[in-house]
Amino acid sequence: MIKKLKILHVHNYHINKGGEDEYIRILKETFEKNGHEVTIYSKNNSEINGYNIFKILNALLFPIFSIKSYYEVVEIIRKSKPDIVHVHNVFPLLTPSVYWAFKKHNIPIVQTFHNFRLYCLNGLFLRNNGMICEECQKRSLLCGVIHRCYRKSLIKSLILFLTIYINHKIKTFKKIDLYIAPSLFVRNKILELGMQECNIIHVPHFTNNKLRNVNLHYKNYAIFIGRLSTEKGILTLIKAFEGILSITLKILGDGPLKDEILEFIKKKKINNIEVLGHIDGHEKEELLYNSKFLIFPSQCYEIFGLSIIESYKCGIPVIASNIGAPKEIVINNVTGLHFKSKDFIDLRNKIEILSNDIPLLNQMRLNAREEAKHKYSDLIGYENISRVYNSLISQ
Repeated sequence: MIKKLKILHVHNYHINKGGEDEYIRILKETFEKNGHEVTIYSKNNSEINGYNIFKILNALLFPIFSIKSYYEVVEIIRKSKPDIVHVHNVFPLLTPSVYWAFKKHNIPIVQTFHNFRLYCLNGLFLRNNGMICEECQKRSLLCGVIHRCYRKSLIKSLILFLTIYINHKIKTFKKIDLYIAPSLFVRNKILELGMQECNIIHVPHFTNNKLRNVNLHYKNYAIFIGRLSTEKGILTLIKAFEGILSITLKILGDGPLKDEILEFIKKKKINNIEVLGHIDGHEKEELLYNSKFLIFPSQCYEIFGLSIIESYKCGIPVIASNIGAPKEIVINNVTGLHFKSKDFIDLRNKIEILSNDIPLLNQMRLNAREEAKHKYSDLIGYENISRVYNSLISQ
């Protein structure tokens, strides 16, 4: 019998919704369905748009320790008395001050790695030119300031550097009792950075979407779901489809490269790509369910890849780049295919292989659904996270 808990999630939402925001929703719904009391303490970066000059100056001057966030947390603790707190993201508005408030009140702290922000200013080990970069890991986090890695701004990069550097020095992050790595790739990468092995555990993400029967009457299109930005590899994908005529590509998502993508499609007269914009809920799942396969062309160190396991639950195989967590989650020649990151010719070849080899495609559809059933169901995810929570509460 799993003890019913009072759980507090802490998250600084981004302006553009991403996978970590979706995963928090999944956690909340799953634990509430199982009788737990779940609260979310959050801020959203969109709040900055409404700041007056005094609030902007305050945000710039006090990013290391927000007194406001600290006392908001103290008040939440007083009212809801959580058994455990699960932190996801504290930058830039919440600040690491929240850890001090929770620890002062002896509340166990779990943190999920949704990015590499504690060791890389943009959180992706990615330079502004779209290349993988581990210079901060090998030399100093100050390299991220020199290269303006946070929002391409020298000032913002410097402020974030000071926030992370000082909080490392005063051992703020040591107050976290346990870190969760969604993939073995993330766990191993964090261990390379010097974190104590006993403080980090591998627990895969999961999704509460229901398993679907494998669809063998799919339509002749591949699908991309995600943000239209450089790190997601969308330009590599578009270039790959420039030379493909046998299958259509449906793109679900929005982002800064949308206009550039539309212009490229128009200029090259590519007629088999549809840019559908942001689509969610039942409509997104049906488009996924009726597709031949998902393409996940990310060229950064992805932490996980929720759209991959969403695809698996629909019996959809995945063509993924061979870096980061997707290389681990997509089993090559079993639940999908790997291609060399940023290599649009290799991606084109893999698309044509999976599109034309129907027996292979159909077997992969069966394999993908089995993978979802045995590794990424909401029941398995709930039990895994519950064990983490209870292990800390019982100490």
